[in-house]
Amino acid sequence: RDVAPGLVLDVGCGDGHALRLLAEMGWRGTGIDWAEDMLRVAPRGDGQSFVVADAERPFPFRDATFDAVVSVMVLMDLVDITNCARETRRVVRQGGVGEFVILNPEFVARDAEAIYEIGERRSLPPPAEWRAWVRIAPDQPVSTLYVQRPVEAYAEALVDAGWQVTGVRYLDALGDGAPEVLRNEPAIAINTRVPSGP
Repeated sequence: RDVAPGLVLDVGCGDGHALRLLAEMGWRGTGIDWAEDMLRVAPRGDGQSFVVADAERPFPFRDATFDAVVSVMVLMDLVDITNCARETRRVVRQGGVGEFVILNPEFVARDAEAIYEIGERRSLPPPAEWRAWVRIAPDQPVSTLYVQRPVEAYAEALVDAGWQVTGVRYLDALGDGAPEVLRNEPAIAINTRVPSGP
């Protein structure tokens, strides 16, 4: 988007791929992830730092610390998205922006068996939860909980937390930053802004 570079928070940063791309555009950033192993392989430098933190718990930052927040492929893995929505809003200054990227729920509902090795399935039809194993590398299966929700549920949680939704974009594919099994999968980006003024 057309936003001057500043300080960005990447929620669920994994190995820091999004922060590396943002650094190339002039952003300085902090990534948080609960997976310490992922943070260990995240390259340091370019004004980037990494902190072990859980997106479903309070973030270890002061109010209005960041100019922007990104979260790629995280909200759909959270049982409770309200904390992440509230905390991202809390740590972004007035006038700041956010981008939240998720797999397209319609696609996942139709083709989940093809994407994931399905484990424990708790309930169907949506909202549905299942434990899925996604390979981030040939020898690295990662177990993750996927919670299926309609796009409106994500937008409502963000609005309830104080974000303004400024746009929803449909992405044909996630590209090279995603785990190999997901690179060609359609996604949705929800763009947000923190209102200026009281």
